[in-house]
Order: sequence, then structure tokens, then C-alpha cells
Amino acid sequence: MKGSKNALAEVITNARSKKGISMRELARLSGMDHAEISRIEKGTRLKPNILFLRRLAENLDLSLVDLLKTAGYSEIDISWGSGREDNKSIVDLKKELEDIQVLNNNLESSVS
Repeated sequence: MKGSKNALAEVITNARSKKGISMRELARLSGMDHAEISRIEKGTRLKPNILFLRRLAENLDLSLVDLLKTAGYSEIDISWGSGREDNKSIVDLKKELEDIQVLNNNLESSVS
């Protein structure tokens, strides 16, 4: 596991440096806490979750599959976590919840 941890830290650090952005800027772009990125780059965060890695991959122009493998995810984890339609972002889920609440309010109004 130690090799994976160091490899992930190196990939993230190199990609961020290549783009010329700070940890804070990457955190802002990715919607993450800069301390989380610091832990990943220092190698103290052993296996960041798939959502974090997806955000980093998008903002660092990296392959998500390669990043997941570097982080130590298995092929099964990768196929389950990155290819499922129900793997939605928090923003998508909030929008769906708002839509459901509007529909519910409309239904309650029409029944009253």
C-alpha cells in the first residue's frame, strides 16, 4: 500500500505543478478543502474516495481510471464506482430533491 500512496502523491503533485496552480487553487476548482489535497500530496491520505479523485482528475487533466488504479482501487471498484448511472454529484441530487419538493407542493395544493 505504501507504494500506491507515494505514487498517488507524486502523480497529483506533478500534475498540479505542471498546471502551475497552488493547492488552494486546486481545492477551489475541485470544491475540496485544501487540507485534503495537502494530505493526498503528503501521502497521509491512503485512499481518497472516488468522488475526490474524479474531481482531481477533471481539474488536472488526468485519466480517472489511471488515477484510481494509482490510488489502489481494484478493477471491480473502478467499474462499479465510475460507470454507474446512479453515481451522481451532490449538485445533481440537490436539484432532483428541489424538483421533488416542488412536485410534492403542487400535488398537495391540488388535493386541498
